[in-house]
Amino acid sequence: MEKDSPNGAEGANEEPEEAPWSAGVPEGAPQGFGFRTGKRSSRVAYGFAVFILVIETVLLVLGGILLAREGQWVGVGLLVLVEAAFIAGFRALARQARRRRSG
Repeated sequence: MEKDSPNGAEGANEEPEEAPWSAGVPEGAPQGFGFRTGKRSSRVAYGFAVFILVIETVLLVLGGILLAREGQWVGVGLLVLVEAAFIAGFRALARQARRRRSG
């Protein structure tokens, strides 16, 4: 006996509906900007880069203060190198966001 409910056996062999954002696109590849596509606008990309830079800078400064209080100057020097790497990464992300805005 078959049920007419959504959880019943009827319709079990039907293919699932296509997602609305992939309709008509080959292989369901999303196009454009937005949450569903995984592509970010230039403002979102730049904002993300600033957020990461601020968070990591605060954490590294706190770590540097703790290491300096204990007299571990090699650790402080390593944190300075890590900060320099993060700043270089920030500059690269900011440059990428500018290119996305202009291109």
